[in-house]
Amino acid sequence: GLVGEGGPRVSIGGHLRPVRAYYERITDCQYCLVPKGVGFTNGRLMESFFSGCVPVILSDAMVVPFDAFLPWASFSLKLPMPRTPQEAAALLDHLQGLPAEEGLRMHEALAEHRCWFDY
Repeated sequence: GLVGEGGPRVSIGGHLRPVRAYYERITDCQYCLVPKGVGFTNGRLMESFFSGCVPVILSDAMVVPFDAFLPWASFSLKLPMPRTPQEAAALLDHLQGLPAEEGLRMHEALAEHRCWFDY
C-alpha cells in the first residue's frame, strides 16, 4: 500500500504523535490532502491554511467557507477522491508534476487569503 511510502518529497500517513510533529511535518509540505470529513468540511482544511500548505480538496461534497467571495481555485485544488491504490499513485504523480511556478502562485494566494480563517 501507499501508507508510509513516498519519495523524498512525499509524506503519507495519519496524524503523527506527538501532535506537534504532525504540524511540523505539514508546515514543510507544499500540498496537503484534505479528504471529506464527517460533516460539510473538516479540520484538515483549516490545518492546511495555518501551516501554509495548499489544500488539495478530495471531495465534491465538501462545502468550503466563504465560497461566494473567495477565489478558491487560486489557492486550492479540487480533485476526485482516489478509490484505489492506483488512483492514489496517479494523484501523487499529478501533484509532483505540477509546475513549481503554479505551486508558488497558489502558496502566495493562500497566504493572502488565510486571514479570513483567523477568527
